[in-house]
Amino acid sequence: MDSKEKLKGLRKLMKEEAIQAYIVPSTDPHNSEYLPDYWKQREWISGFKGSFGYLVVTMHTAALWTDSRYFIQAEKELSDSGIELIKMNTENALDVPTWLIHQLSTGDKIGFYPYSISVGQYRQWFTNLDGLKIVFTPDLVARIWTERPALSSADTITLLDKSTTGSDTKEKLNLLRKELEKNHSDAILLSALDEIAWVFNIRSNDIKFNPVVIAYAYISMHEAIVFIDKAKLSGITEELLKKQGVSFTDYEKIEDFIGHIERNTIFALDPNTLNYGLWNKIESSFKTKSLSSPVSIMKAVKNPVELEGMKKAALVDGIAMTRFLHWLE
Repeated sequence: MDSKEKLKGLRKLMKEEAIQAYIVPSTDPHNSEYLPDYWKQREWISGFKGSFGYLVVTMHTAALWTDSRYFIQAEKELSDSGIELIKMNTENALDVPTWLIHQLSTGDKIGFYPYSISVGQYRQWFTNLDGLKIVFTPDLVARIWTERPALSSADTITLLDKSTTGSDTKEKLNLLRKELEKNHSDAILLSALDEIAWVFNIRSNDIKFNPVVIAYAYISMHEAIVFIDKAKLSGITEELLKKQGVSFTDYEKIEDFIGHIERNTIFALDPNTLNYGLWNKIESSFKTKSLSSPVSIMKAVKNPVELEGMKKAALVDGIAMTRFLHWLE
């Protein structure tokens, strides 16, 4: 199928869902900029391969927003696709909400898959839509993408040793729990893949050139649970992390797990990383505190082992660059 055929298929589903517009962002449920192939929905429909862009489809029009890094590329890749290119931050360029208001009528419905948009993005787009309605939909793209790639890679998870990280998982969990206490919270749900990789010292290849594992992590004062594709987990890695207070369960069980947590639990949640679907489910049942993830600050403060590792990495990188420049000359 070309882009026009894919848009036709999507519009058929939009009609079935009784929505007049559908948003396809460039993120995944973990708000990643660089995506696993499974979540490259906007690229699959539009043909635009840049790492940043939003696609909005109505019953008669479609538009894609991207920034100046990709203007030339987008013009070429969207040619004859039936999709208008909107160059962000240029004169007379409408943002997504304003464009929707111009395209739709009062009472029209805008649909989106709530797990593919962060809370921050939801608030930016949908705070004031001048009479338009927002509805949650299933993942409509999944219904027409019949040859969609697997969610995670087949590579097993690597557990980094303390000699490489400077701190083991147990020590990092203790630090994180102290931060939760400072913020008068009982638990935190991590969804940013780099944060999960750092806390649990795990690496894999679920995203090309990004050594992360597709996962969620729930951390309270008494437990730490990683939601993951357990087929990627070796018995040795699972046993070593179990000794540090970590347990594992299937990635798809995150929502069911949330539904069984004690209702007096106070959650710390980061609106800039957590997807709206999980945020909405938690906020409707628990007390929450909105804050920047403590992990982002914790992992920015390097211990001596990490500092030494950075120096070694810079040295290796410098040698590689010098060899490249010598070859180029």
